[in-house]
Amino acid sequence: MAPFLALPSIATLLRAGVAVVLGAITWMLVTWAQNPFREDWLAGTVTVEASHLQPGLVEVGSLGDERIRIRAGQDAWNHVQTSDFKASVDLSKQSAGIHSLDVKIETSGDYQVVDWQPRRVSVRLEPVQQLDVPVQLQVTGQLPEGYVLSGQSVTPDHVTVSGQQDLVQSVTRAVVAVDLGGVRGDVTESVPPQIEDDRGSVVPNLQVSVPAVRVALQVDRQVSVKTVPVRVTTTGQVTAGYWLSGLTVTP
Repeated sequence: MAPFLALPSIATLLRAGVAVVLGAITWMLVTWAQNPFREDWLAGTVTVEASHLQPGLVEVGSLGDERIRIRAGQDAWNHVQTSDFKASVDLSKQSAGIHSLDVKIETSGDYQVVDWQPRRVSVRLEPVQQLDVPVQLQVTGQLPEGYVLSGQSVTPDHVTVSGQQDLVQSVTRAVVAVDLGGVRGDVTESVPPQIEDDRGSVVPNLQVSVPAVRVALQVDRQVSVKTVPVRVTTTGQVTAGYWLSGLTVTP
């Protein structure tokens, strides 16, 4: 006959359960006392970013900034930074036009995000515009004395810019600048083009078809030319009864 195993009574189980709960509560209270939780708004703001923008579209304007409220232990608050958070809107299903979209907040830290404002932002999307513009070489600085710039070229001589319509329409040229100060030989280098309007101001936030333009400059040593007189020196004596009355040289 198998030995009889006594089962714990209900009272015993209840006492054990109460002990576990009291132990957990005690641990939580001690932990909270050592590292109390705090809930508050971040001191700074987080810029909203656009994600999954469809090809052929461009975002117009800024999406603004987010205020974020978190809950975390005091230890975490001592190290919290706005760079620990990301605010974004998903544009994967959006076409050209104006859209009101939910803002998503993500964090890489040990924080609980409890609120953020605003919850939605407006996004304006437009078709990408393109324009072909000439590349202009801008030479600065002075060559050393005795040297001269005898040739120059840029490749390619035109680039395509693309982006927001009103920005693209203001573009007139792409400028590449090279400083010739102290140069004593040919120059070949790749220079990122600077996109400018007709007033010479830089037009920002545009895509350029090439990251850099190849610039080739031919620098030669100048041959100096100086005009000097021809001086004739005579030697010996003329025959008796004659004298030297004049002397001419040509040239």
